[in-house]
Amino acid sequence: MSAHLSAAQIKARLDHPIIDADGHWIEYGPVFTEELRRVGGEDAVEGWNAVRNGTRSALSMSVEERRRRRISQEAFWGHPSKNTKDLATALFPRLLAERLDEIGLDFAIIYPRGACACRGSAPTSRGAQRPAPTTSSRPSISARSPTA
Repeated sequence: MSAHLSAAQIKARLDHPIIDADGHWIEYGPVFTEELRRVGGEDAVEGWNAVRNGTRSALSMSVEERRRRRISQEAFWGHPSKNTKDLATALFPRLLAERLDEIGLDFAIIYPRGACACRGSAPTSRGAQRPAPTTSSRPSISARSPTA
């Protein structure tokens, strides 16, 4: 038995709702890229690929090389993979909504990761990515509460 409480056990001790107001879901790459191309054109896809490739490149560098080149630590934890159910939860907002009690949340406001990943790409590519939030990148609100 673990000495730590589960999220559900902690939540049961509280008398207020738990809200995650900064959740991110992971878009399924092929579908996201197709939609990005439809909305923003080839420049948007190139910008998105530059961001993704920049992350891979930075993660392949040693800490010393990143320091020398002044490159920050990239988010390596963004794609859970040991537990496939956790990965699926990050990919599918409906599964997240089903697991809110298990995770210990009442509400989750989630945003797509890809639409937020425009940093570091060329200005024309960033601009080309901006239309995406009006379609597939709208925030989604999931709730599991008697008040919802």
